[in-house]
Amino acid sequence: MKVAALSALIFASLPIAAALADVRPTSAVLLTPRVRPAAFPKSALIPAEVAKLGESPVVAYQHEGKLFIVARHEGAEPALSGTFRGRLQRIDDGLANLWGAAFEVDSLDRAILDIIVTADAGFVGYFQFRGSAAGPMPVDALRAGVMVRQTVTGAQSGLTRRIAIYRPRNSSRSSRMMYVLDLAESPDSFFRRVDALIYEQVISPVIIIALPAGDGISTVRISDMQRRSELRLQERVSGLNPAVYRRYEQFIFDDLAPALTREYQVGQNREQVAFVGTSASATWVLHQARHRPGEAGVWGAFSLPNNPVDRLPDNASERIFMGGGAFDLEYTVNGLAKCTEILRLGGDCRFTVVNAGHSQSAWDELIADLLINWEDLSTREGGGGAVRP
Repeated sequence: MKVAALSALIFASLPIAAALADVRPTSAVLLTPRVRPAAFPKSALIPAEVAKLGESPVVAYQHEGKLFIVARHEGAEPALSGTFRGRLQRIDDGLANLWGAAFEVDSLDRAILDIIVTADAGFVGYFQFRGSAAGPMPVDALRAGVMVRQTVTGAQSGLTRRIAIYRPRNSSRSSRMMYVLDLAESPDSFFRRVDALIYEQVISPVIIIALPAGDGISTVRISDMQRRSELRLQERVSGLNPAVYRRYEQFIFDDLAPALTREYQVGQNREQVAFVGTSASATWVLHQARHRPGEAGVWGAFSLPNNPVDRLPDNASERIFMGGGAFDLEYTVNGLAKCTEILRLGGDCRFTVVNAGHSQSAWDELIADLLINWEDLSTREGGGGAVRP
């Protein structure tokens, strides 16, 4: 269910959590499966899978009809957040600092699951599990556009990132450009969805710029602390470097955006541009919406974590889209509270709930919904739009 005006949720006398319980969400195309905790036997440790812990502190894999999650962590008992909730148990298998959890699932076909592990000290690790039918995008999967990858080095910032771009086959027909943070490593499912919307003439052609969570070049992600510094400004948070934050801003707004605007001749008017972030990068988007109102006409901040936001957008000309998954209650409630406050301050915020957890499938649906609503807004205000069948 789309909650456009928010009247049913935000201005109700019920508490926010109770209001969310009444939502009848739409179903995602890439489904998040129902999960039930299961025992974690030692025999479930498959050496080929656990060996991946050398690359990432968290791995997940299927075995005998169950999904197993393994984390390497030295310290307090880690916990799962997002689609999967609960504590991990220590694995006594002769391997140091291993923790695990097991879940029975209805089906993992077409599922894309973002698995987040935290502990008392903070973030431990992240792993994206892709179901059997959610593999790499076939070459001929796109009908209305093409995907290209491009390595960009900022002349002013000095940062180098490898980005993924979806562009319609006839780029001259595009009138809008959207930047999506933390998507470039696995943009396939979202690009397919955008391509279908354009092919079916639900929306007009749009160029999507997918930015990486890491550098997008090497197989090793940039350090978690560096990425958190890029996305969060609070100098008082231990370990965060405000200079890194400013450098990332410089890369986006002084290097990347002007270059792509010149290349595609789209984005000269801020109403043609949108910036979108999910989970950790949603905080970054809200900060930019407040402090850089001239950079975009639309901002999307989905599955917002409970990070400090110094000042929320309070200008009605700044269109803010927020939302989350019905099975991701903590993040969804936090985002709804922020959206409520933006409205109270006189800003413009629209909220959507989808039938998913803290996962890529939820974000694909939420961002696609933003694209459709952005199209409708442009059409109503005389900016043109898609030719409807």
